[in-house]
Amino acid sequence: MHRNKDRLSRQLLEAAGTGDRQLVQALLLEDVDVNAALKDGFTPLMAAATSGHTEIVGDFLSSGAEVNLRDNHGMTALMMAASRGRPDTVKALVAGGADVSARNESRLAPFAGYTALMHAAQNKDAAAVNVLLGAGAQVDARDDNGETALMKASFWGNIDAARTLLAAGADPKAQDNDQRTARMIAEEIGQSKIAELLSK
Repeated sequence: MHRNKDRLSRQLLEAAGTGDRQLVQALLLEDVDVNAALKDGFTPLMAAATSGHTEIVGDFLSSGAEVNLRDNHGMTALMMAASRGRPDTVKALVAGGADVSARNESRLAPFAGYTALMHAAQNKDAAAVNVLLGAGAQVDARDDNGETALMKASFWGNIDAARTLLAAGADPKAQDNDQRTARMIAEEIGQSKIAELLSK
């Protein structure tokens, strides 16, 4: 019986990742544990969120999925969706009670102290950044290195994200643990457009 439950749980996680909503719904009707995780703490909700299967995310939330669970690397489903730049999925998770201010407390590099907004700022598309800011994400929150979302956007050359963060009140003069500002980070790695934006 235990082996059968494990098999069904694996099937649910795989179906969530591939977007097989019909199978997901069938398995949920069989009362499979929606929060059953793999050894690394990866849940079906995380699989759906990472892959951007928003309707399946909604199915899981309606079936009692715990939206703020973390995997063994300290990541929540919201952080995973944000890191992939999936604004619709981010919106669904926020509506389901995801904590937009949660920090990665694992102390594991490279994401120690990251928030979902920091993950979103690393994407070219600023849509997820907009959703998180609208949901109350702290624009100048810092990771364990003292870096803000604006610094992440600067490092990756994501000018749309940088503009969006600045419009939301991000402090361009904030310094990380090495006394570097977002502009200094951009200049160091040759992100000239971002550096120009931050110099204004």
